[in-house]
Amino acid sequence: MRDHNDRVVQETNDPYKKVSFFGMDLYSLNRSADEVIKYLDTVDPEGAKAARKKYNCFDRFGEDTSRYAYETQFGLKKDCHREVILNLRNLLQNRRKYIEEQGQSDGHPGEEQFVAEMNALVVKDAEEYYRTMMSEDTLSWNLRDDHFARTLRKIAEHLGDRSDRQAKIVVWAHNSHIGDARATDMGRRRGEINVGQRCREIFGADNVFNIGFLSNRGTVTAAYEWDDPPQVHRMNPPIQSSIERVFDEWASGDCFVITHKIENTPNGNEKQEVSPELSDFLNRPRYERFIGVIYRRATEIPSHYSKCSVADQYDAVAHIRESRGIRPLEREEDNQRVDGDVVDTYPFGQ
Repeated sequence: MRDHNDRVVQETNDPYKKVSFFGMDLYSLNRSADEVIKYLDTVDPEGAKAARKKYNCFDRFGEDTSRYAYETQFGLKKDCHREVILNLRNLLQNRRKYIEEQGQSDGHPGEEQFVAEMNALVVKDAEEYYRTMMSEDTLSWNLRDDHFARTLRKIAEHLGDRSDRQAKIVVWAHNSHIGDARATDMGRRRGEINVGQRCREIFGADNVFNIGFLSNRGTVTAAYEWDDPPQVHRMNPPIQSSIERVFDEWASGDCFVITHKIENTPNGNEKQEVSPELSDFLNRPRYERFIGVIYRRATEIPSHYSKCSVADQYDAVAHIRESRGIRPLEREEDNQRVDGDVVDTYPFGQ
């Protein structure tokens, strides 16, 4: 991919034709604020001073976002809501000016401006997320996934405005975010939304293809609690009434089941069922196991299972009969400890 991107830029001098990676989460409040200031230092030093002063609102809390959540929720300290909105607004209002003033410089001003705007959006949405997380889990969950979807929409618009064709985007996230929440008890009973649902709503269901990943046995890499180091955990066998158990009994090994296909028509994309009988079978409400950043093996059923209608939730499902916990890019010694009778170095070796 790097060779491809180097060749594309050399031939076209157009960075928007590259294959690119974009982040979409909001847990980088402090780093994103720093990036906004760095950008403004280069294009508007006076604006950087004003933005820095506003972001200094967070200095009272250090870099502990949980402290910000607690102290603002219970009225112990004033929040930074107004300050983060003003900084984002300043970037948006001065977009044309900043890009034009960089027009003769090296680099790609439009791209740099976009990145700064997205970092300012992260700070704004993260502030709201932390300010609400102590009051209601569903509200903070929805704020985060709505941020994911809004980020994807802005990326699609940004790339589409600078290209002769619509951008194609691949989103990588856990099943709880990717599968349409409206087809799960998390959405039906708890009122949660997720990025899979929001993308179908924003871009149209005919233009979105949701893929779920299921596994029957093996290991996963996850933490016991937020901010704990990752560890390799051996999964419990799936419960009898789960979709994982159905796939394990139905398929002799790994499999990829497609419930919908997207056809190109003169009027645009059109999503069609592959087999109504298959969809009816997979849409019978069954428990599905969701393992994300956290895995609590001892309380797996209440912590990780939810009833779902799989064919409405996903357009395809990859079932890996025996999974292996991934290796984090930033390796920590603690992730070598394994929960569930696995050798200490599995799966990394010596």
